[in-house]
Amino acid sequence: MSMSVRKTQDHKTAKRPQVDDHRLDLADDLKEAQDHISSTITSHKTKITTSMYKILHEESKDYKLDTRSRLLSLS
Repeated sequence: MSMSVRKTQDHKTAKRPQVDDHRLDLADDLKEAQDHISSTITSHKTKITTSMYKILHEESKDYKLDTRSRLLSLS
């Protein structure tokens, strides 16, 4: 093998670990962002569900009171 070919291969080999490290860092950052987005979405869904439950519960109470007052007024 000539000296210039070996030098080129050594140069490529020296860069490869840096590129691999960079790719691993990017993959870790992507995973962290995906986890954050997933937990944020779950949190928002929980808040929406809780709010909807509260609204439905209040509407149900209002409906029961309204129905009761109507029935009392008929008597």
